[in-house]
Amino acid sequence: MTDGKENSIAGSLSAILDMQKRLVETMGSLQTSVSESRQAIDRVHRDIARMREDQIGLANDMKAMRQEMSDRFVAVGRRFDEVDNSNDAIRGEIRSAQKEIIAQELQTLNAVQEALTVGSRLDDLEASVEEVRGRMGM
Repeated sequence: MTDGKENSIAGSLSAILDMQKRLVETMGSLQTSVSESRQAIDRVHRDIARMREDQIGLANDMKAMRQEMSDRFVAVGRRFDEVDNSNDAIRGEIRSAQKEIIAQELQTLNAVQEALTVGSRLDDLEASVEEVRGRMGM
């Protein structure tokens, strides 16, 4: 072989070796990038899993809060019903008391009227007694 051919083959082999070396370096770099990407993806998956857990926890908290609010509204409604019933009972007692007061006022007015009638009769009787005494000379 000639020196030119040998140099050419040696140059080609050297170039091939350099390309293989760069290829190995590139593959190593790519492998590192893939590994870093996988780690990043794993972190994202863990974050998503935590977010799902948080979302489930939040949904449960919201459900509990809705139930508590519903229970409170029901309790307030019951209390309003109790207040209404109490007010109705008080109104009934007031009406009953008013009826009793009116009945007592009527009794009082009747008693006053009777007293006036008795007083008038007493005046008439006294006048008659005076007239009889006057006739009898007393």
